[in-house]
Amino acid sequence: MTESPEQGKQETVPESTQDTTQVHPLQFAWSLWYSSSSGKRLTFESYDQALKKVATFRTVEEFWGVFNHIPQPSQIAPKADFHIFKADVEPKWEDPMNESGGIWQLNFRRDTSAAGETAINDAWLHTVLAIIGDNFEPAESDDIRGIALAVRSREYRIALWTGTAEDQELQEAIGRSFRKFATYTGITIKETISFTSNKDAMEMDSWNQELERIQNKSFRMYERLARAVEELQSILESLYSTDQAAVGEEPQQRQQLEELKRIAEAKQRECNSEQKEVYASLSKFSKSVDKVAQQLLEGACCSCTKLAPDLVNQAICQHLFRKGLFTVGEQFADESGIIFVDNDFTEPIKELYDIVSAINRYELEPAISWIMKHAVHLTKGGDSLLFRLHELQYLELVRNRKIVQAMEYANKHFPAFAESYMSEIQRLCGCLLFMDRIETSPYADLFSPQLLMETQMEFTKACCKVLGIAQESPLYLVVCAGIVALPVLLKAARIFPNKTDWKGTDQLPVEVELGKSFQFHSIFTCPVSREQSSADNPPMLLPCGHVLCQASIQKLPRVTSRFKCPYCPCEQTVSQCRVINF
Repeated sequence: MTESPEQGKQETVPESTQDTTQVHPLQFAWSLWYSSSSGKRLTFESYDQALKKVATFRTVEEFWGVFNHIPQPSQIAPKADFHIFKADVEPKWEDPMNESGGIWQLNFRRDTSAAGETAINDAWLHTVLAIIGDNFEPAESDDIRGIALAVRSREYRIALWTGTAEDQELQEAIGRSFRKFATYTGITIKETISFTSNKDAMEMDSWNQELERIQNKSFRMYERLARAVEELQSILESLYSTDQAAVGEEPQQRQQLEELKRIAEAKQRECNSEQKEVYASLSKFSKSVDKVAQQLLEGACCSCTKLAPDLVNQAICQHLFRKGLFTVGEQFADESGIIFVDNDFTEPIKELYDIVSAINRYELEPAISWIMKHAVHLTKGGDSLLFRLHELQYLELVRNRKIVQAMEYANKHFPAFAESYMSEIQRLCGCLLFMDRIETSPYADLFSPQLLMETQMEFTKACCKVLGIAQESPLYLVVCAGIVALPVLLKAARIFPNKTDWKGTDQLPVEVELGKSFQFHSIFTCPVSREQSSADNPPMLLPCGHVLCQASIQKLPRVTSRFKCPYCPCEQTVSQCRVINF
């Protein structure tokens, strides 16, 4: 019996290449959650109400069916969050699966260009695929609870939730893998990757809530105190007018004074009671912080370093002036005995503070005049900042429905910027068509308070550049640098508990990465000794143009005073070398 072709054919692939019944199960089942906020800080209760489960998927096909129907990060409005968590875990600190865990977080600068939007979209996609596709190491995948995307007005945050914060080695491995997947496309990272345990985050959140309650109490206390002063002032004025009409009637005047005294004492008791309540809450909060923060800081502090009181007081005084507290700063200078009040410093700072305060009130003429006066010292003559100020002035006229004045202002000032800012000018003119529904129009972002804040910061930066001072006060920079370095120093103290010799030197045994915001000049490393330059070992320029550290140069001459450059055949003497200051 002969075998038919159909019977003899060995089937190695499905008849249909469109086999829709075949599925590809994932290692874990996952759920998609969504939450949004109105801009106010969420409490546990309000977060619970805002958090909604959207869908659960267990296969690759189900994942794409869900993921393809949610917007990409660049299309999501600010203050919206998406969470993809294992199906048996909720994206909450208090979930039993998260109580002992922590969060790895990467912050990404928000870039509205096409390249920037593509980068964040790809970073989110690759990280999600790495997690649900089980691309982490087995131990890492078991510990991962989920991933969250937070969209904010100035940045994106991708947060990876884990289950065991105490396993430091595992967490560091997860962090390295997370960074690798999230930055696969080379997206710009605004800040370094950071890890926070959920226990610490919950404690910090409770502190923030308590601080907010204390702040609200303080505001109410000061409001009532101001009203009490106004009431007493009104009574005094009334008594003065009555006193003028009842000259010679001493019993009546005495009675009025007694009444005033009674009212004043009642107001004083009321204010004292509220003040005691505020200070009691503040004292209780301070004790709760001290109770939790039991970790001693002596291991990270260098007791052998002697601080110069005059320099510390001068830094405090500068900080007060930089914050606009001129009267307090002058009083502090008098009481501390420092000679600081220098008109060459205080007068420009006062001018800066007055102009920034005026910008906050949308009084922009002083800032515009200042930019035009100092244009020669600014990048490209300060054109960018000058346009932003004119833009704010125009938008303020539009906001107040002064359309004719706004158009006149635009015709007067915008033509000078047409070559560089035509697209921005077109948007500014286009918003006039949507004045009746500006909040829901494509031009709503023009009227955001963020524009005013960014202009203030840009003006402050430009002003500080002209004055030759840092944008932030030295005291603020020192405190911030200490906060960043403290965790590293505490860890170093734990690793070297009995090796405290490093505290008496100018160098630390570990590298402390502070970030670019704390880098104010170039750092030189000697190509010969591989040592970083310091005040005792500065970089020096050789006549041939090469640069070495002083210690390396002093070791080069042997028999004679002349020596040959390690990188070229030129000969020179030590006396011909010059110190370089970066």
